[in-house]
Amino acid sequence: MRTLLATLFSSAFMLIAACEAEEEGPMEEAGEELDEAGEEMEEATEEAADAVEEAPEEEGEPYR
Repeated sequence: MRTLLATLFSSAFMLIAACEAEEEGPMEEAGEELDEAGEEMEEATEEAADAVEEAPEEEGEPYR
């Protein structure tokens, strides 16, 4: 019985340690790069929208 309990406890601690280990692999790095690229695109889109709003209207067709 003691052996079984010892095995269960050691297995539980190994599982906890494995879950807490957060080694970043290529998928995590790629995800971070995608997040950064998405943020940059949002900023660029906002800047472009602000530029369009601030641009003076020219004669002819209005901006659509």
